[in-house]
Amino acid sequence: MNYLLVKRDSDEWYFMWNLLAAHPCNESLPFPLTALCLGEEWQYMSTSIFERPAHHFRHRCHPLHGYNFRIEIPVSYRFMKKLKERGEMPKTNQIACFTTRNTKG
Repeated sequence: MNYLLVKRDSDEWYFMWNLLAAHPCNESLPFPLTALCLGEEWQYMSTSIFERPAHHFRHRCHPLHGYNFRIEIPVSYRFMKKLKERGEMPKTNQIACFTTRNTKG
C-alpha cells in the first residue's frame, strides 16, 4: 500500500484534524482534538491514497476507547483532485513516503 504525509498547516491538514475532532469517538471529551490522556494524544500517522483513501490516526491511550486506538478519516475530494492535477499521484508500484507491511503470519 502506498502512503504519503499531508503537509502541516495545509487545507487538508485542517480538514482532517477537524473531522477527527468531530468524530463520534471524541464527542464527549472536553478537548476532542487532542483527547489527552496520561500524556498521550492523537497522532497523525500517514495518508493512504489507493484502494480506500484515508488519513490514519492513532491514540496510544484514548480516554474512552483504551490503548492503541486507531481511526481512519476520509481524504477530501479536493485533496485527491489537487494531487491528480499536479501530477503528484504516485503510480501503484511507487512509494510516496514509506511503506509498511503486515508482519502477522
